[in-house]
Amino acid sequence: MRQRTIASHFARAALGGARRQGFDYFPLLQQLGISPELLDEPRARIAPEQFARLLQALWLALGDEYLGFGRAASKPGTFAMMCHALIHCRTLGKALQRGLLFYSLFPDAPSLTLETEGERVRLVLDDSTLWDPDHFLTESLLVVWHRLASWLIGQRIGLEQATFGYTKPAHGAEYDLLFPCPLVFDARSSSLLFHSRYLEMPLLQDERTLKHFLERSPADLLSRPDDGHSLSSQLRRLLSRDTARWPDLDTVAAHLHLSPQTLRRHLREEGTSFQELKDQLRRDIAIYHLGRADLSLQQIAEQLGFSEPSAFHRAFKKWTGLTPGGLSGDGELSGGIQFLRGAAPVARGFIPVGLRSSPKAVTQSTWHTELSVWGLLRSPAGINPLATEARTHTENIPVKPPENESGTPPRPALNPPKVNLAP
Repeated sequence: MRQRTIASHFARAALGGARRQGFDYFPLLQQLGISPELLDEPRARIAPEQFARLLQALWLALGDEYLGFGRAASKPGTFAMMCHALIHCRTLGKALQRGLLFYSLFPDAPSLTLETEGERVRLVLDDSTLWDPDHFLTESLLVVWHRLASWLIGQRIGLEQATFGYTKPAHGAEYDLLFPCPLVFDARSSSLLFHSRYLEMPLLQDERTLKHFLERSPADLLSRPDDGHSLSSQLRRLLSRDTARWPDLDTVAAHLHLSPQTLRRHLREEGTSFQELKDQLRRDIAIYHLGRADLSLQQIAEQLGFSEPSAFHRAFKKWTGLTPGGLSGDGELSGGIQFLRGAAPVARGFIPVGLRSSPKAVTQSTWHTELSVWGLLRSPAGINPLATEARTHTENIPVKPPENESGTPPRPALNPPKVNLAP
């Protein structure tokens, strides 16, 4: 599992619609284990499962899958119904046409269209009607449609270009994780460009796999960064395979059959450096273990290659603007950051009765296994949780949640409302 953390910006931006409506979301943040101090720190990061729970809680609280950014609300369950409408199509092209037609039936919904450009096709979003100052809904819609389409055919659809009808935002550096392709800002519209051959591919999913897909989506789609095939992504995967030794740049360059100078140049062209990638990976590993309280600070420091905990403290402060601190019983760290310990500390009274469920076997679509966003799957001792390779086939594998230290299964994650299709 190559788990990447998510910038606090996205959590802050997701709350924009709630702020606009005057919704008091501070009790919700407390129940989800997210401190306001974390959201106020631009360098802070949160775990993907924490972000997914925040989105689901906001959808339920606001009754709007657009989170208050659209001209009108999109009732919870709309996305699920759209998926049921397209799941029986023979090809991806037919499925996308049906899905876009479904949303066009709602006059106030954001307009999405497919435009043919020779051998390529462009998915165009008209975001002119949105109240979306941080572009959160624009980003989310493009990401969801790209990853939904990829899931339907069982493989990642290679993006050739992503355009945006606005100036590159302050958090633009994070776009490489959302859209692993050339980016164009200040464009005529916001869109995604990909080869038309994907439209002829058959759907590999059915009602059975869709049922399990909808238990986690679309929050799963939004909380799972897309590494793509860039050199930076290859390098991150290479480094994550063995964090015990942390190879230097010369060793990595030799493994990639490149000279150190060439490796530095290619990374510079991608807007990063070897040290920056190494620090990002170490930051994400630290957040992973701090959130699960499975290692002491001394052990985390040693795994990350620090000679002493004080050096790790300083580095973590530099990476996130917060200190790792000592994890207390309520999950709050001394620096003001709160992490998940297996699952978010959600108050029982907050979850609607229909959503309370006991721990049970989880069926996990293996196309999604790069991230276990619900935090139910914990790695065996001694295995780096960020280094396990994702499976590539599309069958479903039943997974039983392991027991925690107390001998009881972890608390299940908050699931989105299920749509009753019975007449």
